[in-house]
Amino acid sequence: MMSKIALSRISILFLVTVMVTVGCAKKPKLRLENLQTSPAGSAYDGAGLSGDGYVPESFATAGLTPLDGLGDKDGGGKDAVGGGAWGSLDSPVVDANAGSFVKDGSYWNDKVYFDYNRSEVRSSERPKLEALAGHLQNNPGLAVVIEGHCDERGSDEYNRALSERRSLAVRDYLVTLGVTAERMRTVSYGEDRPVVADAVTEADHQLNRRAEFLIGNR
Repeated sequence: MMSKIALSRISILFLVTVMVTVGCAKKPKLRLENLQTSPAGSAYDGAGLSGDGYVPESFATAGLTPLDGLGDKDGGGKDAVGGGAWGSLDSPVVDANAGSFVKDGSYWNDKVYFDYNRSEVRSSERPKLEALAGHLQNNPGLAVVIEGHCDERGSDEYNRALSERRSLAVRDYLVTLGVTAERMRTVSYGEDRPVVADAVTEADHQLNRRAEFLIGNR
């Protein structure tokens, strides 16, 4: 018969194994897909949605063409913003020639932040874009790459699509302020480039839900 000491050792070893396994497992993702059309729910914080966010009428109305390369999470459909099928999730969704669009670029001193699971440009962020538009209009030789980002909640596919919607919404809003679409390109990184890695608090997540602006000569 096995001794009590041996049983105790086996029990301790089992508990340690379970703890290590749980600790190393990647935390589960929230499924945000259904919130796109019906945001009410336990996973949705509803912050800042007072009806004052800028929502583009349509990219076609503004003379813009949404980016290709977005599908649904199963790869068999199309996202509301783009068309086509998903490529590798190791690569961002990139507008044509965005990587070499600006030379000697530097980041604009302001970032635009978004509500949880939303892509509208909220009213508190509009002055930042107005300042950026003024800078671009005063310097016609400059161009900008708009980078869209998400926090880590939600599937990789959904976050890549959401960050694209954010970058396109910002681009659309800048067009309404007089910046021509030819001076802008978009890159959408999803959750791949967080400001706060392994965010826990809502304040940390907010810092990751953003658009950044790389400005340089064309």
